[in-house]
Amino acid sequence: MAYFEGSVIGHNALIDRLLSIVTGVELDVAMNPLPVNERWTVLADTEEGGSLNERHVYLRAPGSPGGAQPFLQLRRIESVAADWFNIGISAATGYSSASSFFNQPNHSGEVFWLLINSAINYRIKVNGRHLTGDAQVMGSFEPMYMGFGLPSVFATNYPFPMFIGANHGVFNARWSASDFRHLAFFQPGAGCAKVYHFDGSWVDVLNRNISGSPTAGTNVWPWAGTGLMLPAPQQLRPGMGGTYRLWPATVHGNTGVGQNYMTLEGVYFVTGFSNGPANTLAGNQYFVTQAATRSDFDMMAAIQKV
Repeated sequence: MAYFEGSVIGHNALIDRLLSIVTGVELDVAMNPLPVNERWTVLADTEEGGSLNERHVYLRAPGSPGGAQPFLQLRRIESVAADWFNIGISAATGYSSASSFFNQPNHSGEVFWLLINSAINYRIKVNGRHLTGDAQVMGSFEPMYMGFGLPSVFATNYPFPMFIGANHGVFNARWSASDFRHLAFFQPGAGCAKVYHFDGSWVDVLNRNISGSPTAGTNVWPWAGTGLMLPAPQQLRPGMGGTYRLWPATVHGNTGVGQNYMTLEGVYFVTGFSNGPANTLAGNQYFVTQAATRSDFDMMAAIQKV
């Protein structure tokens, strides 16, 4: 596991930096590369052009020793005329060089990381199972997660505990979008996040509908706000001495018999009371991020750095 932070100019340069990080070229904040056994493989990286000036990147992470490997995909898309510059994030259970981008094995469909074609500050934590972090675009924080979570059952029962999440479900949304689709993977709006089901299908993960109201179904707890947590997250306060209690991010379903899919590795609920994305917690072991520009008490998360 390693933690990286820095800045780039534009969404395409951010893809380049991510590839340098996961392949062990980039040095982390401690001046070390990602450990050899956690490095990812770039299976393909192609310029496709077209009306959205697409770039397609296919990645394979090591996964767990002796277990399955997550296959992740990035798609650069942009419109200079409309002034939006985004990255589509998706996942699959394998890779086929003979198949198109959206026809990879058990392809997830995309979630969208809303970015810009100018200065982007990033904070990224990565290991052999997943990559998570955020990008600061102007005054908006755009968190993302892609890869495996920590499953609640044995790997033989759930070999692909995959989760992808970013900030929006519409490909041409702009980073300045103010609708309730523009949130974060830990407090997902419509189209922000997807989880791979035990039965081999992909399920949308949704905490808030397009009106901003809490939604029952497949959620990320404890942000879900559907009565599963009392008192509500908005009512939580820091502890004595200004300490913050952290709760693991859990992806669960509460329809039918219910499912507890996984915890998102290194991601935690933290109250936004007297808190903000400039903060670090527990002696700099965690950094705080938020859902876009929303600073409500239940719109923040802590991500483990080390």
